[in-house]
Amino acid sequence: MANPEIPFIYLDDKVAAKLRVGESKVIQVRPGKYRFSVREPFLFMPGYESGSFTHEFRAGETYYVRYSKNFGGVSGTANSPAVVGNTKFGLTTKENYELLQ
Repeated sequence: MANPEIPFIYLDDKVAAKLRVGESKVIQVRPGKYRFSVREPFLFMPGYESGSFTHEFRAGETYYVRYSKNFGGVSGTANSPAVVGNTKFGLTTKENYELLQ
């Protein structure tokens, strides 16, 4: 059974997208330096940040970002359970992006 909760992708401090497994989105930004981050959902709301990167984006360029998580289980206290696993989030090449489409 798939997890119905969807990770939140942030551009600086604002939600830019929510992505299901295997899904892609186009996010257009003006040239400049931005911080992208991913926050894991908790009860369908943004929870803890599981990855981030900052990059200087140039005009006329296309950039590809990849997010993946290998589910490792659930841990935490009674007040704050969390999904654990290996998370990867960052820029990738067009070829690597297209391999998994």
